[in-house]
Amino acid sequence: MRLPSLRYCLMQATTRLATRMMRIAGEACFQVDANLRPAGRQGALVRTLDGHISYYKRWATTWEFQALLKARPAAGEGRPAAAGRAPARSVVRWAPRRGGPRSLRPR
Repeated sequence: MRLPSLRYCLMQATTRLATRMMRIAGEACFQVDANLRPAGRQGALVRTLDGHISYYKRWATTWEFQALLKARPAAGEGRPAAAGRAPARSVVRWAPRRGGPRSLRPR
């Protein structure tokens, strides 16, 4: 019998945590519409940092890069928070070189 990888276990744990946070937010103050994520209802509820970077490189639109300008960690400090901020900053820096919004580019 093969044991699940650490990465798989972490993704399962963070998905459960995100689900609980959405439920708590829905009961306390506002509904979270998880269907608005990039892949819609069928997409992953959580992504790895590499998954986020891949998404921004391939699919992100102008407003998503603008949102990264104000992005801040919601929890954590030190190295983990810096590990998340550094790639976000690099994505914002190269965004203008991609051309215009994806929806306006020729196909």
